[in-house]
Amino acid sequence: MVSTRCGKSSPIMKGVLGIIDAYGSLDSYFRGYVNSTPLHNSRSSMTAAPCVTQLSDMISKNLKARGFTFVGSTICYAFMQAIAI
Repeated sequence: MVSTRCGKSSPIMKGVLGIIDAYGSLDSYFRGYVNSTPLHNSRSSMTAAPCVTQLSDMISKNLKARGFTFVGSTICYAFMQAIAI
């Protein structure tokens, strides 16, 4: 188990440490959803781009089950774009 030297542990930190214990790293956790292959979506225009996907819904639900807050599907989709998955 990964440990911290923080006197107080927040629910977010517990969630992060839980993911690291289970998957080895946050990178492995997120890239595991796409088998380490980035998704390439082609859109005809910016207005055709979604703000959520089934994958972002799935990640959001999993993170909420792990105790994370403020991780709705839109936030997860934006994060997925930021880390290029």
